[in-house]
Amino acid sequence: MLADDDRRRLREAAELAATRAYCPYSRFPVGAAVLAASGAVFGGCNVENASYGLTICAERAAASQLVAAGEPPSSLRAVWIYTPTPTPTPPRGACRQVLAELGPDCLVIATCDGPETIETTLDRLLPGAFGADRAELTSARAPSRRSLFRFVEIDRAVVELVAATMKGEVSIITGMTRTGDALMLNGMHVDGPGTGALGIRGLRRLAVDLGERLNARQVTIHGGIRTTGANPGRSPRPIAFSVGDRA
Repeated sequence: MLADDDRRRLREAAELAATRAYCPYSRFPVGAAVLAASGAVFGGCNVENASYGLTICAERAAASQLVAAGEPPSSLRAVWIYTPTPTPTPPRGACRQVLAELGPDCLVIATCDGPETIETTLDRLLPGAFGADRAELTSARAPSRRSLFRFVEIDRAVVELVAATMKGEVSIITGMTRTGDALMLNGMHVDGPGTGALGIRGLRRLAVDLGERLNARQVTIHGGIRTTGANPGRSPRPIAFSVGDRA
């Protein structure tokens, strides 16, 4: 149960946050507030971007404030979402996953300018959520060179494929996203010899191999290439590599 005072503070924080939303594209302001186990309340609003995929949702903004304030992980007890609309708006799928990381069974309340209210729990909104208990941190070592691989949501078969393809070059993948027949690897860094050209060829081969193995028509790799040789200490060169429209 949530105390009346906690409900009041969450509602006020969410409604205030909605007035500060930056939403010139959707014109759909959203305010959210989260309650930590300590009793602290943190608000957040949606912040849109001309590149729509970079938009920050209100729920995720509020959850980030909780973490930035030093609250312990998994301390999120409740989230309140407010939209100035006739009907309430529950959190979208991506926000549900983020909230599940910090409060897998937290209370979720969505209100609006109308009389209707949604009140449920996150485990009902996102049954069988992928959580820390399912995430696997796997390391692998390729021949002839020390290699470290960090994977989240990537199975051992993919780890072995990367090791074989990159031939000992160091690769880090922090996440994999699958949408329909498109596959995206995020946060991939590759250490390649010389000018890094071998790294580029390796990325193309890796993208094609991953597409075939995972039956993906399009494979995109986001990350960077850090060359060894003349400037071994320089920062990774950003890349956005894509192989698409595979037959």
